[in-house]
Amino acid sequence: MPKPIVPYHDLAVADKARRDELLAAMARVLDAGSFMAEEEIGAFEDEFSAYLGAGNCVATGSGADSFRLLLTALGLSRPDVVLCVPNASSVVADAVLQAGPRLDFVDVNPATGLIDLNRLEDRLRDESKPRANAVIAVDLFGQCADIAGLESLSARYGFVLIEDARQAHGALAPADKARSERVGGEARKAGGFGFPAVFSFSPEKNLGALGQGGAVTTGDAQLAKAVRAVRARGLGLGSGGKVEMADSQMDCVQAAVLRVRLKGLDAANEARRAVAAAYDKAFVGTGYTEPLAVLPGNLPNRHIYALTIPDRDDMRVYLDEMGVGTGLHYPVPLHLHPRFRVLGFARGDFPAAEEFALRTLSLPIRPDLSQDQVQGVIDAVRSFGGSMR
Repeated sequence: MPKPIVPYHDLAVADKARRDELLAAMARVLDAGSFMAEEEIGAFEDEFSAYLGAGNCVATGSGADSFRLLLTALGLSRPDVVLCVPNASSVVADAVLQAGPRLDFVDVNPATGLIDLNRLEDRLRDESKPRANAVIAVDLFGQCADIAGLESLSARYGFVLIEDARQAHGALAPADKARSERVGGEARKAGGFGFPAVFSFSPEKNLGALGQGGAVTTGDAQLAKAVRAVRARGLGLGSGGKVEMADSQMDCVQAAVLRVRLKGLDAANEARRAVAAAYDKAFVGTGYTEPLAVLPGNLPNRHIYALTIPDRDDMRVYLDEMGVGTGLHYPVPLHLHPRFRVLGFARGDFPAAEEFALRTLSLPIRPDLSQDQVQGVIDAVRSFGGSMR
């Protein structure tokens, strides 16, 4: 098999331009003589919350821990109900179940993969089902969910809105209907809408650490204080009592690295958007593949570039043979995942998410991709489409 000409991930090249700055930041940590220095972590929290316009940021050891800490700080436990989409990371389901609430799902818009607000409202109105106490809005592949619509539903039905922004560092969306036709401008960044949001800084993210890291952001100072309290205690309230949790402080090496990389986040996102624009131009309307739709007013950070393809598995094999790396994101919806059979769902319960999982393929999209590499990906996809005619 040929060596990939365009690997899906290539983390080694990401920081060549900032290598000296990163080494200086790590040396600063070494010179401080403490790997849990509050000053470094606090500086990152301040800088990230200012970047988002969030008001408050609590750094944690991982994105998964951020979910658990937040759910505990919100007081969500049995018999509360949390709604989410099925095409999300198992981290979400694990965090909800570990914190104690019951987990239920809402199907997606097949054009975007984001939560379908019509289906969500149908679920909220359904008196035969338990009332939803919280809704997790997943910013899929770096595009924000319909924030304005979700805020409106939250006000009407009284649920807590939580943003899963783990893929959306630097993405923008309008926070009200008046801004719905604008891109950027007065739109706000993911995690900066005021309601609580969760971030991950694992190495492959647009803003990634050298290892694991996460954060909770919120406009509510009291909620941020509660998250810090849970983080400091290292335990949370779960089903029927207390559930032990490991302490989840971010270490200052990761904080120092993130402070450096945050400076280049907007430029890196713009480079990703340029790649996505080239892909969009090449693939829209081909008849055999279609990019995911972007909501009016949204500006995704293009963390993942996904196509919907009827013969997804065949294309993946073909692109691998052509030297183009690909990714499969959430090929098994959470309601069908073996780990979550206990929830009692069956095939056919969320058909749009199931179809989305079967048809979605992710192409390489990194800020370091050269024009030749981008064209190589385009040519490979096009040649597969030509072979199917």
